[in-house]
Amino acid sequence: MLGSEYRRDGIHGFPEVCALLWLLGAFSLGLWGVSHAKAGQTTLKWKPSPSIGVEGYRVYIGEASGVYTRVLDAGSDSSCTITDLEEGKTYYFAVTARDGEGNESGFSEEIFYPGVNIAPHAKVEASSENIATKQTAVKAVDGVADGWPGDWTREWATLGEQDGVWITLSWDDLHAVNRVVLHDRPSLNTQVLSATLHFSDGSIVGVGPLADDGSPTNVTFPVKSVNQVTLIIDAATGSNIGLSEMEIFGDGF
Repeated sequence: MLGSEYRRDGIHGFPEVCALLWLLGAFSLGLWGVSHAKAGQTTLKWKPSPSIGVEGYRVYIGEASGVYTRVLDAGSDSSCTITDLEEGKTYYFAVTARDGEGNESGFSEEIFYPGVNIAPHAKVEASSENIATKQTAVKAVDGVADGWPGDWTREWATLGEQDGVWITLSWDDLHAVNRVVLHDRPSLNTQVLSATLHFSDGSIVGVGPLADDGSPTNVTFPVKSVNQVTLIIDAATGSNIGLSEMEIFGDGF
């Protein structure tokens, strides 16, 4: 249905919302992940509506918030793989529920993907940094995921710290964010085992072990409007704990 335009305000001819389906709006739509096996696609997953009469879901896709130019019928599944996405563009997604007669609910909350990495624009503070070896905190947001035994001047390392290490990124303005990508230091002598992301809206997201070789660990969550993100490393092995890169994806800068 390319060429048509669907808006969240409902002024473009959506069917009357079936009363049985209103509960969908109370459930969060969460980004499940990205298939790295094939470029240009992503998979969405959402919580099914518990309402009686729901027979399927529709996924709406657009390149601007609240304006959708493509719709897919997901059937009765609670996930949908979307293909033909252009690299470098940010896409916005929402889901509706429908009954057997075509009556349709209102939109779920909106999410976007992949967004823009806003970390390089942040003010960066950390519990410590190794200035002598150029392993400073700003290297965690320099856009290069590298470190010892490679180029150690492109990573952030603390001064002998282990548990309790922290790094904070902050901006002057609020940004909508829904994904953080973390790269551990590639040294096999250290590993972040668990951590927590603390957001300026008061929410917290737990993070499991980071890949020991410095490859990316994706952390996704419902969209948050924040101007500060702090990563606190709760448990780690080795010393001089840090990161080779930290990316935070928002709706632009």
